[in-house]
Amino acid sequence: MHLFNNKPAKPIFLKTDSSLTSDLERFLVLRESAPFEIQELLDKEITILKYGIQGEKNIAYELSQATYPMAILHDLYLVSGEQSAQIDYLVITRGCTFVIESKNLIGEITVDNKGEFSRKITVGKRYYKEGIYSPVTQNKRHLELLKEIIVNKQSNFLKKTLVSNAFYDYHKSLVVFADGKCTINDRYAPKEIKRQLIKADRLVSYMHDINMKLDPSMLSSEKGMMAKAEGILKLNQKNPTDYLEKYRKMIDEYKASEPVCPKCGAPMVKRIARKGINAGKEFYGCSRYPECNGTKSI
Repeated sequence: MHLFNNKPAKPIFLKTDSSLTSDLERFLVLRESAPFEIQELLDKEITILKYGIQGEKNIAYELSQATYPMAILHDLYLVSGEQSAQIDYLVITRGCTFVIESKNLIGEITVDNKGEFSRKITVGKRYYKEGIYSPVTQNKRHLELLKEIIVNKQSNFLKKTLVSNAFYDYHKSLVVFADGKCTINDRYAPKEIKRQLIKADRLVSYMHDINMKLDPSMLSSEKGMMAKAEGILKLNQKNPTDYLEKYRKMIDEYKASEPVCPKCGAPMVKRIARKGINAGKEFYGCSRYPECNGTKSI
Protein backbone atom coordinates (compact mmCIF):
# COMPACT_ATOMS: atom_id res chain seq x y z
CA MET A 1 0.00 0.00 0.00
CA HIS A 2 1.35 3.40 -0.94
CA LEU A 3 0.14 5.11 2.20
CA PHE A 4 3.39 6.88 2.96
CA ASN A 5 6.05 8.74 1.03
CA ASN A 6 9.52 7.29 0.63
CA LYS A 7 10.94 10.04 2.80
CA PRO A 8 9.76 10.58 6.39
CA ALA A 9 7.00 13.17 6.77
CA LYS A 10 6.69 15.42 9.79
CA PRO A 11 3.33 15.67 11.56
CA ILE A 12 1.74 19.11 11.28
CA PHE A 13 0.19 20.62 14.42
CA LEU A 14 -2.48 23.01 13.19
CA LYS A 15 -3.68 23.82 16.70
CA THR A 16 -1.54 23.45 19.81
CA ASP A 17 -3.13 25.66 22.48
CA SER A 18 -5.30 24.19 25.22
CA SER A 19 -8.08 25.51 27.44
CA LEU A 20 -6.59 23.46 30.30
CA THR A 21 -3.61 25.81 30.48
CA SER A 22 -5.73 28.95 30.67
CA ASP A 23 -8.07 27.27 33.19
CA LEU A 24 -5.07 26.40 35.38
CA GLU A 25 -3.86 30.01 35.35
CA ARG A 26 -7.31 31.26 36.35
CA PHE A 27 -7.62 28.70 39.16
CA LEU A 28 -4.23 29.72 40.54
CA VAL A 29 -5.23 33.40 40.55
CA LEU A 30 -8.55 32.64 42.27
CA ARG A 31 -6.81 30.54 44.91
CA GLU A 32 -4.69 33.48 46.05
CA SER A 33 -7.72 35.38 47.35
CA ALA A 34 -9.83 32.38 48.45
CA PRO A 35 -10.49 31.49 52.12
CA PHE A 36 -8.47 28.57 53.45
CA GLU A 37 -11.41 26.13 53.39
CA ILE A 38 -12.03 26.81 49.69
CA GLN A 39 -8.32 26.76 48.86
CA GLU A 40 -8.34 23.04 49.66
CA LEU A 41 -11.08 22.44 47.07
CA LEU A 42 -9.26 24.56 44.51
CA ASP A 43 -6.05 22.63 45.14
CA LYS A 44 -7.80 19.42 44.06
CA GLU A 45 -8.94 21.05 40.81
CA ILE A 46 -5.44 22.44 40.22
CA THR A 47 -3.89 19.01 40.69
CA ILE A 48 -6.34 17.45 38.21
CA LEU A 49 -5.61 20.18 35.67
CA LYS A 50 -1.85 19.70 36.02
CA TYR A 51 -2.24 15.96 35.44
CA GLY A 52 -4.40 16.62 32.39
CA ILE A 53 -1.92 19.09 30.91
CA GLN A 54 0.99 16.71 31.42
CA GLY A 55 -0.97 13.85 29.86
CA GLU A 56 -1.74 15.88 26.76
CA LYS A 57 1.93 16.90 26.52
CA ASN A 58 2.93 13.23 26.61
CA ILE A 59 0.55 12.45 23.75
CA ALA A 60 1.76 15.46 21.75
CA TYR A 61 5.31 14.18 22.09
CA GLU A 62 4.38 10.72 20.83
CA LEU A 63 2.50 12.19 17.86
CA SER A 64 5.47 14.39 17.01
CA GLN A 65 7.59 11.25 16.52
CA ALA A 66 5.43 9.96 13.64
CA THR A 67 7.11 9.61 10.25
CA TYR A 68 3.98 9.62 8.09
CA PRO A 69 1.64 12.48 7.14
CA MET A 70 -0.88 13.65 9.69
CA ALA A 71 -2.56 16.89 10.73
CA ILE A 72 -3.12 17.33 14.45
CA LEU A 73 -5.73 19.51 16.14
CA HIS A 74 -5.40 19.86 19.90
CA ASP A 75 -8.33 20.75 22.19
CA LEU A 76 -11.28 21.29 19.86
CA TYR A 77 -14.68 22.49 21.04
CA LEU A 78 -17.30 21.55 18.45
CA VAL A 79 -21.01 22.31 18.52
CA SER A 80 -23.91 20.79 16.59
CA GLY A 81 -27.38 21.95 17.57
CA GLU A 82 -27.67 21.64 21.34
CA GLN A 83 -24.82 19.11 21.56
CA SER A 84 -21.15 19.93 22.10
CA ALA A 85 -17.88 18.03 22.41
CA GLN A 86 -14.47 18.93 23.86
CA ILE A 87 -12.03 16.76 21.88
CA ASP A 88 -8.52 16.38 23.31
CA TYR A 89 -6.88 15.48 19.99
CA LEU A 90 -8.21 15.08 16.47
CA VAL A 91 -5.62 13.43 14.24
CA ILE A 92 -6.32 13.41 10.50
CA THR A 93 -4.23 11.08 8.33
CA ARG A 94 -4.55 10.20 4.67
CA GLY A 95 -6.55 7.19 5.79
CA CYS A 96 -8.37 7.43 9.11
CA THR A 97 -9.28 10.33 11.33
CA PHE A 98 -8.73 9.55 15.02
CA VAL A 99 -10.71 11.12 17.86
CA ILE A 100 -8.45 10.83 20.90
CA GLU A 101 -9.47 11.09 24.53
CA SER A 102 -6.44 11.65 26.77
CA LYS A 103 -6.39 10.05 30.22
CA ASN A 104 -3.44 10.67 32.53
CA LEU A 105 -4.34 8.23 35.30
CA ILE A 106 -2.16 6.38 37.77
CA GLY A 107 -2.77 2.91 39.18
CA GLU A 108 -4.39 -0.12 37.58
CA ILE A 109 -7.34 0.46 35.26
CA THR A 110 -9.71 -2.50 35.01
CA VAL A 111 -12.47 -2.96 32.45
CA ASP A 112 -14.94 -5.75 33.23
CA ASN A 113 -17.03 -7.86 30.86
CA LYS A 114 -19.78 -5.23 30.93
CA GLY A 115 -17.40 -2.49 29.80
CA GLU A 116 -17.41 -0.76 33.19
CA PHE A 117 -14.21 0.95 34.34
CA SER A 118 -12.61 1.03 37.77
CA ARG A 119 -9.24 2.08 39.14
CA LYS A 120 -7.09 0.59 41.90
CA ILE A 121 -4.42 2.73 43.55
CA THR A 122 -1.89 1.18 45.92
CA VAL A 123 -0.58 3.28 48.81
CA GLY A 124 1.97 1.39 50.85
CA LYS A 125 0.36 -1.94 51.76
CA ARG A 126 -3.19 -0.69 51.25
CA TYR A 127 -5.10 -0.14 48.05
CA TYR A 128 -8.11 1.93 47.15
CA LYS A 129 -10.61 1.11 44.42
CA GLU A 130 -13.00 3.52 42.73
CA GLY A 131 -15.35 3.47 39.77
CA ILE A 132 -14.57 5.63 36.74
CA TYR A 133 -16.98 7.01 34.19
CA SER A 134 -16.26 5.20 30.93
CA PRO A 135 -13.91 7.27 28.73
CA VAL A 136 -15.03 5.05 25.82
CA THR A 137 -18.63 6.19 26.27
CA GLN A 138 -17.46 9.78 26.59
CA ASN A 139 -15.41 9.61 23.40
CA LYS A 140 -18.19 7.81 21.55
CA ARG A 141 -20.35 10.90 22.00
CA HIS A 142 -17.53 13.02 20.59
CA LEU A 143 -17.27 10.76 17.55
CA GLU A 144 -21.03 10.82 16.98
CA LEU A 145 -21.10 14.62 17.12
CA LEU A 146 -18.24 14.81 14.62
CA LYS A 147 -20.20 12.50 12.34
CA GLU A 148 -23.26 14.72 12.58
CA ILE A 149 -21.19 17.78 11.66
CA ILE A 150 -19.45 16.13 8.70
CA VAL A 151 -22.63 14.52 7.33
CA ASN A 152 -24.58 17.78 7.60
CA LYS A 153 -21.90 19.59 5.58
CA GLN A 154 -22.62 17.40 2.53
CA SER A 155 -24.50 19.15 -0.27
CA ASN A 156 -27.23 16.61 -1.05
CA PHE A 157 -29.05 13.57 0.30
CA LEU A 158 -26.98 11.05 -1.69
CA LYS A 159 -23.67 12.41 -0.40
CA LYS A 160 -25.03 12.55 3.12
CA THR A 161 -26.04 8.88 2.89
CA LEU A 162 -22.68 7.76 1.44
CA VAL A 163 -20.64 9.65 4.03
CA SER A 164 -22.86 8.45 6.88
CA ASN A 165 -22.62 4.79 5.84
CA ALA A 166 -18.83 4.85 5.53
CA PHE A 167 -18.10 7.17 8.45
CA TYR A 168 -17.00 4.59 11.03
CA ASP A 169 -14.71 2.89 8.51
CA TYR A 170 -12.57 6.02 8.38
CA HIS A 171 -13.14 7.63 11.78
CA LYS A 172 -11.94 5.85 14.91
CA SER A 173 -12.24 6.50 18.63
CA LEU A 174 -9.14 5.98 20.78
CA VAL A 175 -8.73 6.36 24.54
CA VAL A 176 -5.03 6.94 25.19
CA PHE A 177 -3.55 6.43 28.66
CA ALA A 178 -0.70 8.91 28.93
CA ASP A 179 1.01 7.76 32.14
CA GLY A 180 3.67 5.18 31.32
CA LYS A 181 3.31 3.49 34.72
CA CYS A 182 -0.44 3.03 34.42
CA THR A 183 -1.55 -0.57 33.78
CA ILE A 184 -4.65 -1.62 31.86
CA ASN A 185 -6.42 -4.84 32.80
CA ASP A 186 -8.84 -5.38 29.91
CA ARG A 187 -8.70 -9.17 29.80
CA TYR A 188 -12.46 -9.54 30.14
CA ALA A 189 -13.44 -6.33 28.36
CA PRO A 190 -15.68 -6.56 25.27
CA LYS A 191 -13.59 -6.61 22.08
CA GLU A 192 -15.17 -3.40 20.80
CA ILE A 193 -13.96 -1.58 23.92
CA LYS A 194 -10.59 -3.32 24.15
CA ARG A 195 -9.57 -2.20 20.66
CA GLN A 196 -10.11 1.45 21.64
CA LEU A 197 -7.76 1.40 24.65
CA ILE A 198 -4.06 2.07 24.13
CA LYS A 199 -0.97 3.31 25.96
CA ALA A 200 0.61 6.51 24.64
CA ASP A 201 3.88 4.87 23.59
CA ARG A 202 2.00 2.63 21.13
CA LEU A 203 -0.21 5.33 19.66
CA VAL A 204 1.71 6.12 16.46
CA SER A 205 2.33 2.49 15.52
CA TYR A 206 -1.29 1.58 16.34
CA MET A 207 -2.64 4.25 14.00
CA HIS A 208 -0.20 3.06 11.33
CA ASP A 209 -1.50 -0.51 11.64
CA ILE A 210 -5.12 0.62 11.26
CA ASN A 211 -4.28 2.65 8.17
CA MET A 212 -2.41 -0.23 6.57
CA LYS A 213 -5.62 -2.27 6.52
CA LEU A 214 -7.52 0.29 4.44
CA ASP A 215 -8.28 0.07 0.75
CA PRO A 216 -5.48 2.06 -0.98
CA SER A 217 -7.93 3.48 -3.51
CA MET A 218 -9.81 5.22 -0.68
CA LEU A 219 -6.82 7.15 0.67
CA SER A 220 -6.81 10.90 0.30
CA SER A 221 -3.88 12.99 -0.89
CA GLU A 222 -1.88 15.01 1.62
CA LYS A 223 -3.55 18.10 0.17
CA GLY A 224 -6.97 16.56 0.78
CA MET A 225 -5.92 15.55 4.28
CA MET A 226 -4.89 19.11 5.09
CA ALA A 227 -8.07 20.56 3.57
CA LYS A 228 -10.18 18.33 5.81
CA ALA A 229 -8.19 19.33 8.89
CA GLU A 230 -8.40 23.03 8.10
CA GLY A 231 -12.15 22.70 7.46
CA ILE A 232 -12.71 21.15 10.88
CA LEU A 233 -10.45 23.71 12.54
CA LYS A 234 -12.71 26.50 11.24
CA LEU A 235 -15.57 24.93 13.21
CA ASN A 236 -13.72 25.21 16.50
CA GLN A 237 -15.42 27.45 19.05
CA LYS A 238 -14.56 28.83 22.46
CA ASN A 239 -15.99 26.73 25.26
CA PRO A 240 -18.47 29.01 27.07
CA THR A 241 -18.43 26.97 30.29
CA ASP A 242 -16.97 28.85 33.25
CA TYR A 243 -15.52 26.16 35.51
CA LEU A 244 -14.66 28.72 38.20
CA GLU A 245 -18.20 30.01 38.61
CA LYS A 246 -19.23 27.65 41.40
CA TYR A 247 -16.07 28.48 43.36
CA ARG A 248 -16.67 32.21 42.99
CA LYS A 249 -20.17 31.69 44.40
CA MET A 250 -18.73 29.66 47.28
CA ILE A 251 -16.25 32.45 48.04
CA ASP A 252 -18.99 35.10 47.92
CA GLU A 253 -21.23 33.06 50.23
CA TYR A 254 -18.34 32.44 52.59
CA LYS A 255 -17.45 36.12 52.77
CA ALA A 256 -21.10 37.08 53.25
CA SER A 257 -21.29 34.77 56.26
CA GLU A 258 -18.12 36.16 57.85
CA PRO A 259 -18.71 38.19 61.03
CA VAL A 260 -17.75 41.84 61.28
CA CYS A 261 -15.67 43.34 64.04
CA PRO A 262 -17.82 44.69 66.94
CA LYS A 263 -15.31 47.52 67.42
CA CYS A 264 -14.61 48.84 63.91
CA GLY A 265 -16.92 46.94 61.53
CA ALA A 266 -14.08 45.40 59.48
CA PRO A 267 -14.28 41.73 58.37
CA MET A 268 -13.06 39.19 60.88
CA VAL A 269 -10.89 36.14 60.26
CA LYS A 270 -10.43 32.86 62.10
CA ARG A 271 -7.44 32.72 64.40
CA ILE A 272 -6.11 30.27 67.01
CA ALA A 273 -5.37 31.38 70.55
CA ARG A 274 -1.73 30.70 71.36
CA LYS A 275 -1.75 31.24 75.14
CA GLY A 276 -4.02 31.67 78.10
CA ILE A 277 -6.89 29.43 79.18
CA ASN A 278 -8.21 29.28 75.57
CA ALA A 279 -4.88 28.25 74.00
CA GLY A 280 -5.43 26.08 70.95
CA LYS A 281 -9.04 27.18 70.48
CA GLU A 282 -10.33 29.05 67.42
CA PHE A 283 -11.81 32.53 67.63
CA TYR A 284 -12.65 35.39 65.29
CA GLY A 285 -10.17 38.26 65.28
CA CYS A 286 -10.36 41.59 63.49
CA SER A 287 -8.63 41.57 60.10
CA ARG A 288 -7.15 44.99 61.00
CA TYR A 289 -5.18 43.58 63.94
CA PRO A 290 -2.96 44.97 65.49
CA GLU A 291 -4.62 48.35 64.71
CA CYS A 292 -7.82 46.86 66.13
CA ASN A 293 -8.02 44.00 68.66
CA GLY A 294 -11.72 43.22 68.39
CA THR A 295 -12.63 39.54 68.90
CA LYS A 296 -15.61 37.20 68.85
CA SER A 297 -15.87 33.66 70.17
CA ILE A 298 -16.76 30.76 67.87
